[in-house]
Amino acid sequence: MSNNVIGRKVAKEASISFGGMGMGSLFRYLFSIMMARWLGPQMLGIYSLGNAVTRIGEIFGIMGLDNGVLRYVSREKEENANVRNSIYSSIKMGFISSLVIGLLIYFCSDWIVLTLFNEGEFLSTVIKVYALTLPFTVTTLIASFATQGFKILKYKVFVNQIINPFTLLLTMILSYLYFGPKIAILAPTVVSAIIGFFLILFYLRKFVDISVKKVINAKIDTKILRFSLPLMFVSAIGIIMHWTDIIMLGI
Repeated sequence: MSNNVIGRKVAKEASISFGGMGMGSLFRYLFSIMMARWLGPQMLGIYSLGNAVTRIGEIFGIMGLDNGVLRYVSREKEENANVRNSIYSSIKMGFISSLVIGLLIYFCSDWIVLTLFNEGEFLSTVIKVYALTLPFTVTTLIASFATQGFKILKYKVFVNQIINPFTLLLTMILSYLYFGPKIAILAPTVVSAIIGFFLILFYLRKFVDISVKKVINAKIDTKILRFSLPLMFVSAIGIIMHWTDIIMLGI
């Protein structure tokens, strides 16, 4: 591949990423603004606290496998069996770990709310509902990085940067108009996680033949796990610092 072709491809992928991040940021700002205006600062705070707790849990659920699968898929040829096993194994490990972390947060939610935030029962409900979406969000992230491993960025950007925040915004508006403020807090994260999950798996099938049976029967790839776990701690430091202000305000 010539330098000119490589340069054009890099420029194209960069423009896709930039455009997607711009649209995603717009949708997220509109989501926050409309939630604050319609639901009030207390409901926005409850959403932010629930989201902060689950996003921190998400880092430990994903175990750095998003970066791990990106590295190992991009280094192999597309038809190589190792590529398929890397993807299946990463999804399997991520789903199991996120399910464990999600259940841990679910059963500890009352303690988190009462001990840290001294908040009402609704925040505990929010954390429980958000915790149950972790297997979907973690699988979505791993699968989207797997598609990026094939040197195509548009599917990852489309799902994570455009569809997910747009779904958050649209679901919040419809839920508020038809079901009230509490459902407007709970529904967007759930709907967004499920839609993103099925959509990214649809795009991933363009590269590998993925199914529930293949993921279940996949052999655990310890090489990816050894590479990914140190990255989890690096990501954890960053995400905890990112959400510390929200947590401290909640406390």
